[in-house]
Amino acid sequence: MDEFFRSNRQELDTEIPGDQIWQQLERRLTNSNKMLMIWKAAAVFFFLTTMGLVLLQRNPVTKPEGLQAEVAFEQTETFYTEQIKLRENWLEESPVSTTVDLTSEYDRLMAMYQVLKIQWEQHPTPEIRDALTLNLIVRLDLLTKQVDQQNRIPGSKNNLGSTAWN
Repeated sequence: MDEFFRSNRQELDTEIPGDQIWQQLERRLTNSNKMLMIWKAAAVFFFLTTMGLVLLQRNPVTKPEGLQAEVAFEQTETFYTEQIKLRENWLEESPVSTTVDLTSEYDRLMAMYQVLKIQWEQHPTPEIRDALTLNLIVRLDLLTKQVDQQNRIPGSKNNLGSTAWN
């Protein structure tokens, strides 16, 4: 049988497929190449996404060190500002007037704080942050001393109790 096909191959290969069959074959090959490219692109995308997720789990994204310090400062500033307001309100309601030295010193500290705050908003640095924090602490200490001094005067009463200032 093999010998028959070999010897008569010329006579058997006389029929050539029509143009329509060749066009269908070309379309199928083109479509399969397009699908192959789509699958390759999907595989690359899947690989890159997986690697990105793996790397993110190993090295979680954290806030930059400066941003963490800024958030911590905002919390510190909020705490001290609340404590200062508490003492200022108590002193305003107190029947005893504050001393002139305390008022002028406190006003200078407040003015300094406002200048530092403007500098902080324009260019936040650790030095300015520390100066702002120190200013808050000193103002709070001045007000606390004034409140304690007024609490020692007979007839004056601290609504918050003497231990509220600690």
